[in-house]
Amino acid sequence: MKTTRKKLLSLMLASSMTVGLMSGFALTAQANGTSPTFSGGRGTSENPWKIATAADLKELATAVNDGNDYYGEYFRQVADLDMNAETNIAPIGTLSAHFAGNYDAYGFEISNVSISGVTTGEYTVSGLFGVITGKGSISNLTVNNATISAISGNGTWDQAYAGGIAAFAEDGTVTNCTVRNSTITTAASTSSNTFAGGIVGFAASDNGETTLFTKCASENNSVSSTGYGGGFIGAVISDGDVSFEDVYSAKNSVNAGTKSQAEIGAFLGASQGGDITVKNCFIYDCNVSAANSSGGKVGLFTADEYYGKVNASNSYYYDKNNLAVNAEQAVAKNEQEMKSLAATLGDAFEQGTAYPILKTPVMDAFAEYTQVGDYTGKDDVASAWTVTVTPGTYTIESLDVKVNGQGSDDGAWNGMNITSGTVTFAVAVNLAAVDVSSVTAVVNGSDVTTTFE
Repeated sequence: MKTTRKKLLSLMLASSMTVGLMSGFALTAQANGTSPTFSGGRGTSENPWKIATAADLKELATAVNDGNDYYGEYFRQVADLDMNAETNIAPIGTLSAHFAGNYDAYGFEISNVSISGVTTGEYTVSGLFGVITGKGSISNLTVNNATISAISGNGTWDQAYAGGIAAFAEDGTVTNCTVRNSTITTAASTSSNTFAGGIVGFAASDNGETTLFTKCASENNSVSSTGYGGGFIGAVISDGDVSFEDVYSAKNSVNAGTKSQAEIGAFLGASQGGDITVKNCFIYDCNVSAANSSGGKVGLFTADEYYGKVNASNSYYYDKNNLAVNAEQAVAKNEQEMKSLAATLGDAFEQGTAYPILKTPVMDAFAEYTQVGDYTGKDDVASAWTVTVTPGTYTIESLDVKVNGQGSDDGAWNGMNITSGTVTFAVAVNLAAVDVSSVTAVVNGSDVTTTFE
């Protein structure tokens, strides 16, 4: 597998915002590790690695944590994954072995996952993904009913990070991702260096790079941190750009656990060094609390503006608790006004019952060749094809089958409506006997080629 370019990220994380920025760590490039094949694919954008089972997901975590960062490679989830029966689930990536690939869940869900985190030195990370960096990306994923926890040790500088999608994101993108009905917890007995968020625990940008969150939602989650906690994200540090667009935090409960000096926000706990920008964003009816109002800080868009402010554009909030807004130009809305806000927020939203929700992204169909036995050097007279689509109605307009670049449209499936899941087609290849070197599926103009070596 390819590895990321060697790069140093020095993040100065605050032991207390009143004391200053103190401890640091570095993320560096890794050596290659094991190379699993998952449920198929080749890791290219045209033919990504296929994640079809809970075993595939756990295999990905093992490979990344063993040293494969999958820089520049692609993954596609092809089914909903219920992790309820799974044990010993590790985050995909740690502070010493991070994920730098591109994971597209294709609108599918991961549910009932329980992750207690991995500790590397002073740092504990927990989330579906532990650390995303090197321009890695996560897209089109819903995490539902997850339990994510990172409990640090007893050292003065021990640190813990937890998020529904990822514990830590640096110089990457998170797009079309939702976390709902989940519990995300970080805690430490002596240190305040704990970071928890509904989507991500901590985000950073480095050397002018960007970390982007677009079309993401955190809904009905319980987030607890003894340091920095946010309904969407725990904390941010940046010498480049960390930005949020078409995002929201709704009906989340965010609290400080037992600590009295935590910084807790309905959206963000705190920015540590640099302003952030939110655009087309809203907060709806979040319950935010610190254990001791005389020591902790609470707010809506952020708990504390001392090190960095939140600059809000076309952003709104509905709050019944009269919390400090802490975002310039954010606009208050009442409960009734939230029921008609979608059009104001923009094209990414549609109106839900009580507040706007993100539109379900429309996924293209994709096709792949399913090799039954070894076709290399053998005659091919009939091929099995798999067309996978996201839930919803999809119409097959054309299904074109090619072997070694030759073939013709098979119109037998044209006009078929697919409503969900995976559909398998048996398609005849009308060619003379050929030695198979490559097979291509073209469904409604979207193609995937499999080459046999």
